[in-house]
Amino acid sequence: MSSPQRRKGSRSQKNPPVRRHNYADIRPKKKKTSLAVPILILFVLALVISLIAAAAWQKLQDSASSSNTSSGIPTPPPSAVRTGDGPASPSSIPSMKAGYSQSSPESAPDGEGDAQSGESSQSGDSSGESSSQSTPGGDAVSTVTFGAAVPPSAKVSESYFDDALFIGDSITTGITGYGILNNATVLASKGVNPSSLLNNKVELPDGSKENLLDLAKEENPKKIYIHIGANGVAFIGKETFISLYAQSIQRLKEDHPDAIIYVQSIFPVTKAKADAEPLYSNDKIDAYNLAIMEMTKEQEVYYLNVAEVLKGPDGALPNEVSPADGMHFGPTTYRVWMDYLLSHVVDAEDYPQESSGVESTPSGSSSESQEPSSSSASG
Repeated sequence: MSSPQRRKGSRSQKNPPVRRHNYADIRPKKKKTSLAVPILILFVLALVISLIAAAAWQKLQDSASSSNTSSGIPTPPPSAVRTGDGPASPSSIPSMKAGYSQSSPESAPDGEGDAQSGESSQSGDSSGESSSQSTPGGDAVSTVTFGAAVPPSAKVSESYFDDALFIGDSITTGITGYGILNNATVLASKGVNPSSLLNNKVELPDGSKENLLDLAKEENPKKIYIHIGANGVAFIGKETFISLYAQSIQRLKEDHPDAIIYVQSIFPVTKAKADAEPLYSNDKIDAYNLAIMEMTKEQEVYYLNVAEVLKGPDGALPNEVSPADGMHFGPTTYRVWMDYLLSHVVDAEDYPQESSGVESTPSGSSSESQEPSSSSASG
């Protein structure tokens, strides 16, 4: 039997081909991860951390300069803000070696401050400018050199300060606040440190704000005494500290090329303060003072190791001299300070000399607790 024939035009009985889809084409494509977002987040975090650190440093500085506010110490008049002077009896002063600066230079005993910092031991190592001094009897004493502590000289009268300018922080404000000197110009404010002295404006008694170096430029001093550092030693690194300090000195030398510039050591703190706040340890202060002294050689200015006369046998400021905050003190200690300055000058032969020391207390008072007077020196 013959097989059936296909009709013309009939379609093949085979199944039509199945079209296969490429599912890879219809799957959602993964987006490429952008690095911009995590980088932005890291930048914001770094900025926040920097702001927090800056706020912490500022708080530390403010607490150092105003610690007595919380201790109930009476606020002195605005002409000289004192941040923590406390009472101390005159009997506490002999432990600070106050006696030697009131006697002749030859009777000065070896100082514990020298043993602590090693500063005076370098008095003959500098190759800077030098000059010899004489005692009232005509005997030569140690040579004055840049980069070494100024040695004891014949003691001059307070008229030496007639053309002197004092620049500093809250400790320096006590010179006028206590009425210690009425013949010197004092430019000082609480919280001043090497950075703010160079870059910032400070509040003045009249409420205005000015930079102390700008104000100093308007004066015409023959001697300039600088005392800063207590408000910076805790939070400014030593190299930065010295660099900022040196820039301020350069500015003063440019503005006052004929003036004698005395750079004073940072003063010691009490053992109680050093124990409570290790950032203010006296060992650290001694290290900064040594760096300051070395800096004075490069800058060709004179270094005054006032710290040696303020230290007790333990190398610290006696606790009874500054019971309130361990840093600031009263009028009796200011007299010790001024007496040291008058017996450590580089041009004693040009000024009247006196054999007796500066009065141990101002205005005949025997108490370290006397409040600052409202009178102040010019400036």
